[in-house]
Amino acid sequence: MTTDQYDFIIIGAGAAAFAAATKASELGIKTAMINDGLPIGGTCVSDSLRSGDGPESLERLTASINRFLR
Repeated sequence: MTTDQYDFIIIGAGAAAFAAATKASELGIKTAMINDGLPIGGTCVSDSLRSGDGPESLERLTASINRFLR
């Protein structure tokens, strides 16, 4: 068994996770995405927007990414 080390691990592969992985790649951050075999581009964003939680979800995600990048 080999052991890989990553700077950033993303759980899920929805739109937000895919955007985070793309940005991390642009910044040269070694990133792993854990997805459990589901298709990329989940429904979290559209479900959040329908429920009215879209802006709050985006703010939480942005805050998390900013904390990680500091």
